[in-house]
Amino acid sequence: MKIAPEINRVTLAVLIGYSPKQITRWLSDTDIPHERRGTEVLFPWPGTRVWLHKYLEDKGKRAGRPESRDDARERKEYAEAEMAELKLAEARGELDTVAHLEKALADAFTRIRAKLSSFAPRAAGAVIGAVTVQDATARLTPLVDEVFAELRQTDDIPLEEPDDDEPT
Repeated sequence: MKIAPEINRVTLAVLIGYSPKQITRWLSDTDIPHERRGTEVLFPWPGTRVWLHKYLEDKGKRAGRPESRDDARERKEYAEAEMAELKLAEARGELDTVAHLEKALADAFTRIRAKLSSFAPRAAGAVIGAVTVQDATARLTPLVDEVFAELRQTDDIPLEEPDDDEPT
């Protein structure tokens, strides 16, 4: 789809996912790039897309800014308390690092990959001499069960422990 260098409000709304009414509000409340030609309002493309990105970025920064010094101080104290809780949980061994979890998952996937990689030759050996489909299925079932057993094994994967106040 080729986009014209200047587009109308409806086309802009479709491209950026906002309503034409919102674009009208931006026309009166912001410095959205536009040009009026008679009754028609045209928006330069992709310049308007760049403007929208900057507008949303600035809006997010304003929303995250504390309203007062007391608010900023309270947020800082809360963040410091949260960090202290994390350090305490780590010292008690209650907190797993992402690296530990990634290693545990990698080890589990390596074992499963090994089981699946050896499955075809083992399956071929198991079905040689099978006279019927039922006989071949009976010979393959233990091999499939072995792979499923490996998938069920979660001893080395850290699980989230339920909170005391949550029903189990």
